[in-house]
Amino acid sequence: MSEALDAIHDGINITGYSVWSLLDSFEWIFGYTSKYGLYQVDMADPQRQRRPKKSAVYYSNVLRTRCRRL
Repeated sequence: MSEALDAIHDGINITGYSVWSLLDSFEWIFGYTSKYGLYQVDMADPQRQRRPKKSAVYYSNVLRTRCRRL
């Protein structure tokens, strides 16, 4: 993301950026123990409650302000 933002500031037309995973998800080897999504999923809750992580708040601010130094 840092390099994409630098490119935008240099006038390069970046049309998209994608994070690895929106939600914590199942991994074949590690099951639900890998927690790398922007939102935590409570797998013990039948409703699968989702809570934003600090990374979700940071990413949201980057998108809103177009600035990574927040």
